[in-house]
Amino acid sequence: MSVILAILGGSAVGYMLYKLLFDTWDEFMHCVKFCFTPDILSLFRGQYYEDMWAELKLFFWLAVTVGCGYGIYVQF
Repeated sequence: MSVILAILGGSAVGYMLYKLLFDTWDEFMHCVKFCFTPDILSLFRGQYYEDMWAELKLFFWLAVTVGCGYGIYVQF
């Protein structure tokens, strides 16, 4: 039961944070694309800071979502 509550709680927090950080699905996919692009390529393309910001948003979203799910699981 606690696993189900943790998954539901983490998913709810992830969904709300997704709405705050990413405007559209395309922006989310753009961040995922930057995550798999080597930083040196982004530097040569002139997109280094955009790459860093996209990776930071994606990492923050994932860390908070998983952290909330884990926190709910530990408390129950």
